[in-house]
Amino acid sequence: MARASGRIREGNIGVIPGWINLFPFSSWGAFGLEINYLVPHLILLPLTLYLAEAVTKLFDEPSVKFAHWVFGYDVAPKRDL
Repeated sequence: MARASGRIREGNIGVIPGWINLFPFSSWGAFGLEINYLVPHLILLPLTLYLAEAVTKLFDEPSVKFAHWVFGYDVAPKRDL
């Protein structure tokens, strides 16, 4: 994403030539706050948070329920009446 937005390194030119300056943004701004640095992060952050939520719902919750079913006990001890 960074190479597509205009942040180019010499080593990446031969490796990913189709991605270089695919969406060229300006490098205007203070160091670390350049437009071509922030745009990929503004795209990737929501994508990362969405994927984390989806993986949690698809894998984590069912595996916790399965482990609870396999072990078959609760945290609180059973009382004899």
